[in-house]
Amino acid sequence: MMRWVLRLFSLLALAGFSAAVWYAGPLIRYADTRPLGPVWLRTTIIGVAVALLAIFYGIRFWQARKAQKAIETGIVRSGDRNDDSGVLEARMSEAIATLKQSSGRRNFLYEIPWYIIIGPPGAGKTTALVNSGLKFPLAGSGNAQPLAGVGGTRSCDWWFTEDAVLIDTAGRYTTQDSDAERDKASWLGFLGLLKKYRTGQPINGVILAISVADLIGFDDQQLDAHVTEIRSRLRELHETLKIQFPVYLLFTKADLVAGFMDYFGDLDEARRRKVWGATFQTTDRNRNMVGETSAEFDALARQLADEIADRLQDEADPVARIAIFGFPAQFVALRTRVVRFVTSLFDASRAQVNVSLRGFYFSSGTQEGTPIDQVLGAIGRNFGSASQAHLSGTGKSFFLHDLLAKVIFPEAGWVSFDRTAERRARLARFGSLAAIALAAFASLGVLGLSYFANESLIGSTRQAMAQYRDGADSLLRSTTVTDVDLENVIGPLDQLRNLPAGYETA
Repeated sequence: MMRWVLRLFSLLALAGFSAAVWYAGPLIRYADTRPLGPVWLRTTIIGVAVALLAIFYGIRFWQARKAQKAIETGIVRSGDRNDDSGVLEARMSEAIATLKQSSGRRNFLYEIPWYIIIGPPGAGKTTALVNSGLKFPLAGSGNAQPLAGVGGTRSCDWWFTEDAVLIDTAGRYTTQDSDAERDKASWLGFLGLLKKYRTGQPINGVILAISVADLIGFDDQQLDAHVTEIRSRLRELHETLKIQFPVYLLFTKADLVAGFMDYFGDLDEARRRKVWGATFQTTDRNRNMVGETSAEFDALARQLADEIADRLQDEADPVARIAIFGFPAQFVALRTRVVRFVTSLFDASRAQVNVSLRGFYFSSGTQEGTPIDQVLGAIGRNFGSASQAHLSGTGKSFFLHDLLAKVIFPEAGWVSFDRTAERRARLARFGSLAAIALAAFASLGVLGLSYFANESLIGSTRQAMAQYRDGADSLLRSTTVTDVDLENVIGPLDQLRNLPAGYETA
């Protein structure tokens, strides 16, 4: 809307300028000349103004189209080329057309925030997006579908939602343990692509997905290795994109904590959409809030314990009641691992860069695998539940929708801008304003000079007229001609002819 207002204002300004040049131009007088009197000169000035405005908007349109095409091409080529590249390009065109229609803006790819999702292989990043409950423009069949290469997340999947773009990167980009050299080159090349085509603000945040199964199952050495690799990826993000970005830590597959489905399984859809986690309460983007992790985790555990009586009241199955009763303890058993992971990863002295942890959250995209009993295994076996049932993988989504739609997306402005790019843009803006101001001052200067020149001309003319009246007073008072000698009137007539702006000077 604002662009159309600016365009309309530009057209009105051009029309006003043209009218002023055409109609008021001949009235401008400098000393004894009328610089804008000739028709050809006024026509040329108006034509140049129209041409400059057309060139300005033409260049802006060309730059926007070039940037948009570059992004589309970069997205299409970001994965490995394969025989389905034509299909991939067709789906990209479909996504672009859908987003363009829903947005109504030419630069719509810049109008909505971009988030990059990283995490080790098998962390459940794609599963979380598929079951998040967000609306995807390509989901014509009702199922969420990304723009991806054949074979899953081989490089990155581009998920276009109504409110944001989510870039789901391959897990090998995070760990770089399959083909380190190739994975690193692909990862850095992908970051360079983002930086090239969204220079000032390549992304609006990072969603870091970590599986609860890895958190529980890994020994300290394996967990530290994950922390080291993830810290390197975050540092590379910062160094390449040159921005300060928030990180949202998402612990996926929370259903693998024993008792999760017994405790939360009966929640309706509205409650399953809510957020289960903690967003650090601060307005300082550079403040490191990692020290609050243990307190926030304890608050989540207390909330589970406070609601346990109601859950037990609603459950009749004795085995399920045991699982419900034990779930808060199962969750508390994660505390040491969660705090260790968060502290190791986001400690400013180790990270070598001030990465902002915005919050940590728990979710379950689908229920698959065998829940891990950390506390009540022996008690469960006494009641006939020695082996946990294997989850089907076709369950419900828990605690994802509102996290994305009501926490992460509304905080799109939390990210900083690239200071260098922002400085260049500021210089360009100031340069344009300075040029406009210079042109305005030059115009005012010309008008001022014209005014003072005309003022001087009027003053000298009045003075000359006064001198003429003094010298020709007797001739002006005479009513009858008694002297036929022309020599007596030639002198006064010469004075009239030579007056400023008189016949001779004009």
